[in-house]
Amino acid sequence: MKTKLIIFSFLFSVILANNIYPQADYSDPKNIAGKFLQLFLDGKRFQACKLYGTDDCEDQISILLQKMVMNNMPLKNESCKYKIDSCSVAASGNSAKCFYSKVCRNEKNNKKGFLTMIKIDDKWLVEYLYKRDKFL
Repeated sequence: MKTKLIIFSFLFSVILANNIYPQADYSDPKNIAGKFLQLFLDGKRFQACKLYGTDDCEDQISILLQKMVMNNMPLKNESCKYKIDSCSVAASGNSAKCFYSKVCRNEKNNKKGFLTMIKIDDKWLVEYLYKRDKFL
């Protein structure tokens, strides 16, 4: 019985670890931007920051959420999807802009935007996502 419990605990922790920390190719800014936006759209904004954002990302998310609540905006939007259109890496190789399209069932919410990416320790991370009253 004790052996079964240990095996179950081990398997559960492996499954949980795979769900908490999805595999990502940090060497590809387009991949990281896409994964970040997917978690963002799913309402898992702080998890997106922890996995794919720079250190100040969570502070930006807090400000963004406060503004969304003040503007009566939905915190989770299931009628929209993000699509990464392209990424442009700077000549230095240390920063990039990833351009995305937000496509919604309600076409008035469709828009284009970009995420600023920065390379830290050979990992691409989302550096900037919120600017005044501009939302993703």
